[in-house]
Amino acid sequence: MNSDWTHGTVKAVTNVVPENDVALELGEFFYQLRAALDAAVYKVAVMMNHGIEPPPDENRIEFPICPNSAAFDRNPVNKPPFPKEVRDWLETIQPYNTAKTAALDYAPLNRSLQIIHDCARKDRHRRLHIVAAVATAFDWEFKIEGPGRVTSVNLLPANFLENECVFLEFGFEGTTKTETTNIQLATAMSIEVSFDEVPVPLGSNLGTELAKLLYCTEFVLGKFESILD
Repeated sequence: MNSDWTHGTVKAVTNVVPENDVALELGEFFYQLRAALDAAVYKVAVMMNHGIEPPPDENRIEFPICPNSAAFDRNPVNKPPFPKEVRDWLETIQPYNTAKTAALDYAPLNRSLQIIHDCARKDRHRRLHIVAAVATAFDWEFKIEGPGRVTSVNLLPANFLENECVFLEFGFEGTTKTETTNIQLATAMSIEVSFDEVPVPLGSNLGTELAKLLYCTEFVLGKFESILD
C-alpha cells in the first residue's frame, strides 16, 4: 500500500524460477517425437535387411527432415532395399516440398516436421527459448477485515517467469494507516507460455500447437504401418 492507503499493488514472487523446468519438459517432448520418427525408419531398414540388426549404415539411419532436395538425396532412404513407396512419400512431406501437400488433408505436415527437427536439434544444446508466461484469464476476490473498500482494479502486463512481477494495482478508500485493516487477495488465473521456436497463430495457443505436432507424428507412424502392411 502507498503511504496514505489510497492505492495498492500486488506482486508475484516465485520460490523457484520455472523457466528452465519448462524448457526441459519441452526439450524432452521434442526429443521423444524425433526419436519416434527415427525409430520408424530404423525398423523399416531392419525389415528390409531380413530382420538382421543392426542394418547397414546404422549410424546414418534417421527420419529425413531436409531443407532441400540435395540433402534428402543423401539420406540412406534413397538406397535399396528401402521401399520406393516409402521413400517417395517421405520426399513429398519434406519442409521444402510444401507445394506437393498444399491440397492434401495433411498439408501442415511439412511445417510440423520442420519445427520438430529444429527444436530437437536446438534442445541437444539446451538452446530452447521460453519467452514469457502471461495471464490470459484472471479472476480475483478481495477479502477485507476492517474499515475500507476497493474502488478500482487494474491488471498490469506481467511475465510470471520473472522472479518478481507486479501484476495488479487497485484503488482503496475508507481507512488510514493508523487504523487496522487486513487486505487479502484470492486469485485464479490461466497462464499462457510463449515459446520462441514454436510460432502460435492468432487465436491459437502453445498447447494446441504442441498437440498438432504430436498428431502429425502419430500420423506419420500410422502411414508407415499402412504402407508396410
